[in-house]
Amino acid sequence: MKSKIKIKLLLIIIISVFIAGIAYNVVYADETVDAQLVAERKIVDTDLTERGIYVAISLSIQAASGKVTAVARNDFTIGNSVVQVYVELYSSDSQTYYENMELESINYTNDLNIFKEISTSAYTNGETKYWVARVRYKRDNKDWHTATTDAIKLNGAGQQIQ
Repeated sequence: MKSKIKIKLLLIIIISVFIAGIAYNVVYADETVDAQLVAERKIVDTDLTERGIYVAISLSIQAASGKVTAVARNDFTIGNSVVQVYVELYSSDSQTYYENMELESINYTNDLNIFKEISTSAYTNGETKYWVARVRYKRDNKDWHTATTDAIKLNGAGQQIQ
């Protein structure tokens, strides 16, 4: 009898967590409705550490109304990790590799918690340019990791050009 109650209680908890996750995504899904997602990259770090075991960071570029935004998001973390993150946004008239581009904006957080985002933005100023987002992150006292999006070409309104 007691084991049936425990199983029912466990099922209720699992279903509640699942529904809360869906509700969280629904509530926050419309925050970037006006922005066009033009590039995205997922980064996964699974090296075992003293504190945290796993972190998954996603990086994207969003553009709308002449504004370009690089967004880094902590999609998932296992363990009690401190995740330091820099998110950077680069542009160029002709270059497509970030080291040859101009740094437009940068933002930093000393601990990007699970399901949280950090972003940095710049304006196109009506110019057609190539854009690259870059993320640098460090989990606990481990080495820094870096990832970039592919270069994308946006017109002055922030729309992607093929």
